[in-house]
Amino acid sequence: MDTTSPLTHSPASVSLPVSPDDDSRFDRTASPSPAFPKETLQQCGVSRVVQIHVPTPSTRNLITFLEQAAALGYNTLHLTGADHNALEELITTSHTLGYLNTLTSSDTLPTLRILRHLDHITISIAGKPQTPDQRSAFARLQQNIAIISNYVTTLGFSHILRPDSWQMLSWLTDFAMQHKATVLHLHANELSKWEPLDLYRIFLAHFYLRRFAEPELLIQLDILHRDNIINNPNFFFHQDSIPERSAKGFSTFFKELTIDRKGDILPLGRESSSIFRIGNIHSNILLTTMAERFMEEKFGDIMELYNRTYRQILGSCDELFSWAKLIADASHQFEKINS
Repeated sequence: MDTTSPLTHSPASVSLPVSPDDDSRFDRTASPSPAFPKETLQQCGVSRVVQIHVPTPSTRNLITFLEQAAALGYNTLHLTGADHNALEELITTSHTLGYLNTLTSSDTLPTLRILRHLDHITISIAGKPQTPDQRSAFARLQQNIAIISNYVTTLGFSHILRPDSWQMLSWLTDFAMQHKATVLHLHANELSKWEPLDLYRIFLAHFYLRRFAEPELLIQLDILHRDNIINNPNFFFHQDSIPERSAKGFSTFFKELTIDRKGDILPLGRESSSIFRIGNIHSNILLTTMAERFMEEKFGDIMELYNRTYRQILGSCDELFSWAKLIADASHQFEKINS
């Protein structure tokens, strides 16, 4: 699952408008999501993210892409994966282009040169150490945190949830707050294999802890309750109008772009179908040209994909789900139906 940048304004920031069969469910004039002003991220916190998973395509082509994306308003570079030190040129250059650099790291500590060019770093944490090996790894983690805190502006933690993780969420929250983290991201994978009770325990524990931690610590959970969408569809579908079929309209609606290992530019994350591929960074085609072509040829399909997913939620018996997973699965189903 893709890691959302900790500087992204809200879950709504990567959503699109939708027109379900029952239009009365929508009130586009009274969206609970804050209006997104036009200022830069540094001024108001609005984030348009380019996410890259390491290892990556050609650094030179990535830099060219970042230059073109910056002209469309993209302002945050988020790196995931391993061997970030191989991307020193990319990270240092992105700062000169005006990007905020964010990175998710596990055991590997980036070089000091890279740390100096990071604005935020998210560190993966398994949980409270129990065994000698875990305690040794945890000691290294704390040493890394001490070093990182001297360089980056903000710090975050991420945790891959297990069915029993609800028992350690309080400890994780305390640990994050003790280290003055701004974000605790809780990733939920393969939810279909979970018992419903475990999902509910985690969902309720996260909701309870948010009341105590925010605003000092933002706790992000990759699980939503269907009532969040049914009763408040503008939580995701907050836009007021159909976008212009232009590069400007493209960047207004697609606030997160993912570059995969082949160089494909994806608006719905790495796990989505390539049928919604915007283009490829190796093609020597300008991003504005690819964006305008995508808006003309594919935006109607994107609208239909979101409509189908919304209606799936309305008719589902599952109360808790991962929005990103639903969209990714729906994109592959869309490809099968329309191929």
